[in-house]
Amino acid sequence: MTKPKHKVVVLSISTPLLVGIYVDDILIDSYSKDGLTSDLLPEIFEDIMARYHIDTVLYISGPGSYMAIKVCYIFLTTLSIIKDFELLSCSGFEFNRSSAIKAINDRYFYKIGDDIVLKKLEQTDEIYPFALPNSLEHIKSSTDTKPNFVLPVI
Repeated sequence: MTKPKHKVVVLSISTPLLVGIYVDDILIDSYSKDGLTSDLLPEIFEDIMARYHIDTVLYISGPGSYMAIKVCYIFLTTLSIIKDFELLSCSGFEFNRSSAIKAINDRYFYKIGDDIVLKKLEQTDEIYPFALPNSLEHIKSSTDTKPNFVLPVI
């Protein structure tokens, strides 16, 4: 009997922090917690590693909260080296129906074709919350795990 392959998805670019555990790309367990990414990730991963064997972790590399992206990237890159699992990244737009993502003040990130632009939210724009999908079948991921800050870091 083969062990199931567990994939973990981490959405840290908004509140609450969402983490999902998938087997064969189907959601089997999830976490939703309010607080700082730096406080929550170690706690959540301690629990996940006690219960599951992680083969792959997929994290949101941007756009979104720069601090959350940096913390998540450093934590998961370090953990992937220590625990020997594959680390992948993807766009936040994969998890909010490609709607606008909060940037700073009254500005939002928008996906227009293959480009990400920064502009004011329009009254007619509908913003969908981030959510863990029941299946990862249509989620596009990348082996390029560097953060995608879109704008220069200040």
